[in-house]
Amino acid sequence: MIGTNPQYYDTDRDGIWDGWGNYDNDSNIDTNEPYGEIGQPLGPVGNTNSGAVDTLFSNPAERQNCFCKDIYVEVDFMKKEKVKKSKGNKTQNDQNHRINPGQLRLLKGIFLTRGIRLHVDLGWPAGIAGSDARGGGEWLKHKSLLRFTYANDTTFDFYNFKNGEVRADYDGDGVREPRHFSTNRKGSFRYAIIGHNYSENATSIGRAEQFFTADDFFISHGRILEFGLNGRRTSNALAYAFCHELGHNLNLGWTPATHENAPYGYWSCMSYNASAIYNYQSYSDGLHGSFNDWHKMDIQNGVAFWYSHDYTK
Repeated sequence: MIGTNPQYYDTDRDGIWDGWGNYDNDSNIDTNEPYGEIGQPLGPVGNTNSGAVDTLFSNPAERQNCFCKDIYVEVDFMKKEKVKKSKGNKTQNDQNHRINPGQLRLLKGIFLTRGIRLHVDLGWPAGIAGSDARGGGEWLKHKSLLRFTYANDTTFDFYNFKNGEVRADYDGDGVREPRHFSTNRKGSFRYAIIGHNYSENATSIGRAEQFFTADDFFISHGRILEFGLNGRRTSNALAYAFCHELGHNLNLGWTPATHENAPYGYWSCMSYNASAIYNYQSYSDGLHGSFNDWHKMDIQNGVAFWYSHDYTK
């Protein structure tokens, strides 16, 4: 009746199920739609919380469209390092680690030119049901190192912010870190933290998951500040890092074209050329004999196959 594919749960192949739509645009849980808004749709491996409508569409302006691809990203920010003024010197030129919303509006416009809607939750209203207000825009406590690679249960890292310190006080600060990413959003949202750093020997300004379970990434604002950038150059670098790490989530990266010896014309945020950090906040369109990043994107897999990754945490 409405044009979706009755033989496939995800007409536009973006990992966001057709049944999560809000076709009468009233933001209420009701029975006026052919599919959506009736409870919480059955998710992968029987998880009934996957992509729950009350968190997925907490901002009415960001409702999904079943006929074009939608990408949802929840972003949280790390507070700056506290320095005791009584010591008379500052150990680090730190700032609150937050991206400029204006830069994200620019990125959303770039995606839209390709028929892809990018939704970034920097602090949406609470969910429709009002029962779970955990969304984007949360301020996280400062950690100089937030290791991204999950090693074992004794390592305080990215996932202990995402899912909470559920088994122990890993960092020994006397407080169990609460969950900052709702389980209702698994299978629909990617999750990003903008923080200080992810490694003692960091050589880049971010880290990201890639391939089938790619739904998380980290942006190292502290590393950007170490380059001595400020003002517009910092904003451009943050936008580049967001676009670059999200690109890895979408299965872009590690080809000969991404490195400093890339062929002429690879104007892409996936380039590792130093000048790309300040100049590229988009992906290559394949002109000048280069790779077409847009054609290589895999938007569906990262959220569609979350259940084989970290859902038990």
